[in-house]
Amino acid sequence: MMKNWRKKITSVLLTLVMTAVLLPTLFATPAYAAETWVDVNSASALQTAINNAPADVKTNIRLTANISGYHITIPYDKYIVLDLNGYSASCNKSGKALFTIYRCPNVTIMNSSPTTSTLSGYSSTALYLYN
Repeated sequence: MMKNWRKKITSVLLTLVMTAVLLPTLFATPAYAAETWVDVNSASALQTAINNAPADVKTNIRLTANISGYHITIPYDKYIVLDLNGYSASCNKSGKALFTIYRCPNVTIMNSSPTTSTLSGYSSTALYLYN
């Protein structure tokens, strides 16, 4: 009879230890958690999102409307992913570029929508790239 109690106590103790060890993994954030996006609907909101991005940390920015502006600058220490999201961005000032980008390898411009997106300059180029 004493052997049965020992087995039961050992079984309960092992169950509690396993639960205590594995419980934190239940609340852990998975490595494949969804990426967050900063949504912008104007050139000034886009520049603000770029300026507020932490240095050398990937920041995802998504357009939610067509934008028009000029001289949107992405500094050398920013790691930006810009999703045009089916919208267009155009330059509204003659002789200026829409974007000025420093350290180009840290900038990605993409379109996640099946709708065509465009980047266009006024009478000049849409992008100035400095590496």
